[in-house]
Amino acid sequence: MTAQHEIRLKTVMRQAGSIAILVLLIMVITRSALACSFHTYKPAITLVDRILESQTLVLARQSKETAFRFRITSILQGDVKDPEIPFLVDSTTRHRLEKNAHDSILFALDGKGNWRFLSYIDVDRKRLLDMVLQRAGMWRSQTHHPDRLEKLSIYLNHSNQDLHNLALQEIDRVPYETLSALKVSVPVERLLTSLKSARDYQYEPINTLLLGLSRTPEAGPYLRQQIARMRQNLPIRSLGAVATALIEVEREQGIQHLNRLFLVDRNQPMDKVETVVQAMAIHSKLGSHQLRRTIDETLVGFVRRRPVGAGAVARQFSAYQNWFIGPQLEAILESGTQLTPATRLQVAIYIAQSKASRK
Repeated sequence: MTAQHEIRLKTVMRQAGSIAILVLLIMVITRSALACSFHTYKPAITLVDRILESQTLVLARQSKETAFRFRITSILQGDVKDPEIPFLVDSTTRHRLEKNAHDSILFALDGKGNWRFLSYIDVDRKRLLDMVLQRAGMWRSQTHHPDRLEKLSIYLNHSNQDLHNLALQEIDRVPYETLSALKVSVPVERLLTSLKSARDYQYEPINTLLLGLSRTPEAGPYLRQQIARMRQNLPIRSLGAVATALIEVEREQGIQHLNRLFLVDRNQPMDKVETVVQAMAIHSKLGSHQLRRTIDETLVGFVRRRPVGAGAVARQFSAYQNWFIGPQLEAILESGTQLTPATRLQVAIYIAQSKASRK
């Protein structure tokens, strides 16, 4: 950056101190919100979470004396001063327990004496429960503990649909970089069946990402079909996941396809465009040199055609701490491209972050 540009930038920043603070806050908040996989905005609290956060855990069955009352059969952890569980055994649960002598119900007791139902425990869930309790101390020590992800991701291929869904919930909140490193494999037929089922709507983003990571021949046509639909429709809930998966499968061709459908089209709303930019920011950090070069060239062309997009590029690349496009954005800033003061400031902040990361 020339001395003249540096003076101009410093002047702008002095005159817009309050804007700078606002932009910085926005970027910090964005980074925090995107620390986990972008495709999930409110991660589900899983059964494993409930087990790990509980002080006291017990197993219970129906009482022999009163069939509609629970009786504690095993204290797994903690202390129980009052063994009476204030829940009735409903008819469905009672009949199920009567048919399965080794099954039970998992309850948690908090420090205030409140009981909470956690899960019906059959043979498969009992194995899961034993594993979680055995590793509880280790798993509590770190968010997204590698051992937790490794052990629970095995359940992705479990025949029990509830345990399969539990595994989906567990991996649905990790960064894409972590997800791709897990090397998990789910049969494509199972993924496509789930993606086409209204019942599994909440798992659409994570199933889409897993489909992309499978890199199977069936993935490309399905993802292109979804992209075409999302280009026309306003809802963009899974657009980020589909765009990320398409790049995973088609690499440079996927970038070019997304560019034609979203970045070149000035009629596409900016929130949808930024979601596509987000997917490119992810792959720019993880992909090959050739893929990164294609992404850089694509986004530079996008910003020159639509300068308002420079803010989106700066936000998304900063959110993923991806500094590769810093020199290209700096060249655009120096070229005199017409940017709003707020956008110019966002780009300048990203460039400063990019330079700081290389020191």
